[in-house]
Amino acid sequence: MPPPAMTPLPPGRITLRDARRGTTRDVKLKPFEIAIHPLHDPDTGLPVAPLTWFDAAALCNALSATEGLQPAYAHAADRRSITWDPAADGYRVPTEAEWEYACRAGTVKPLVVV
Repeated sequence: MPPPAMTPLPPGRITLRDARRGTTRDVKLKPFEIAIHPLHDPDTGLPVAPLTWFDAAALCNALSATEGLQPAYAHAADRRSITWDPAADGYRVPTEAEWEYACRAGTVKPLVVV
């Protein structure tokens, strides 16, 4: 699978809200890159879905390997959990804060799903 087209996002701040707990937290973000489009299956042309967390980590590590980057994820010895190496330069799934920051496209308003 070819690597996805990426776009850089500048550093910023975002306030995340937890509606269940009624809390908010402010997050300071470093610059990061995010895929412009979802990955597509070369056989079907459809977005790669559904993916488990383990599938996503394996896909990120495979993409990292194709470019000689350090994998971001490692399976625990019991193969039941995954650890993330924040210092790795390989592909990874965006954090919750990065995802919301990208979805808001520079606005500070809460993301509203209708």
